[in-house]
Amino acid sequence: MAPKRGTEAYERWCQSEGFRACRDTHIGRQFTDEHRQKLSEARKRRVTSEDTKFKMSRSLRQVLHTKDWHKRIGDRLRGRHLSEDTKVKLAEAHRGKHHTEESKAKMRALFPEERRQYLADLARGKRASVQTRAKMSIKHTGHRHTTETVEKLRRPHGHHSPEHIHKVLSRSRRHPNGLERQMTAILDRLFPGEWRFTGDGSLVINHGNPDFANVNGQKKLIEVYGDYWHRGENPEQRIVQFREFGWETLVIWEHEVKGDQMQLEERLRAFCEYH
Repeated sequence: MAPKRGTEAYERWCQSEGFRACRDTHIGRQFTDEHRQKLSEARKRRVTSEDTKFKMSRSLRQVLHTKDWHKRIGDRLRGRHLSEDTKVKLAEAHRGKHHTEESKAKMRALFPEERRQYLADLARGKRASVQTRAKMSIKHTGHRHTTETVEKLRRPHGHHSPEHIHKVLSRSRRHPNGLERQMTAILDRLFPGEWRFTGDGSLVINHGNPDFANVNGQKKLIEVYGDYWHRGENPEQRIVQFREFGWETLVIWEHEVKGDQMQLEERLRAFCEYH
């Protein structure tokens, strides 16, 4: 019989030959559909008391939320990849399912604030390797969201509040990209001290985070669109989104920044000097 989970005796047992032999006999085994049905029916008839649930929950929290436990799990899983068949099955199993408020509360209880802060500290400032970024790029090349998905993403949710957006963007420590730095230099040269970069989440309007905002008393915004990342988008939707709160918006495309500078300056002056 295995020792109680979470004890030193259990840890020693996990390193023993008996444990490995027991584990190896179960690796690769799959229950038949009939056996799974019997297990499911048996669990439905069982009623776990609230006291037992509390003890199980407390025991799991003591075992699962330790640095040593996470290190052991990480070492065991490192380098393992799910097969495409398994990924498809998981996607099908979770499609259309949503956690209830009760379920969310239980998950929050399993991950106390100290644990969430620990995970956030681990991830803060980390960048994916060049190899990982290349894999992500290949995985998403040619992938486009459906119209239905785009509408869902644009739909305001509770977690899209200005405070939440500002919190997320400020934690990501976003800095201006090359295109935004070019636009910053142009605005500083043409209108010194009148424009500020706000793409870091410092300004959120109607669930949107504009790239540049006028700080000279005018409710005007400038958005810089990359030719690749914003291809196929309609800038008018962004303009309407900010107009609902009384802001005027000028959308500048990447090819305009890198193209005819005289024409770009004329557009900027026409927009910025018009009252």
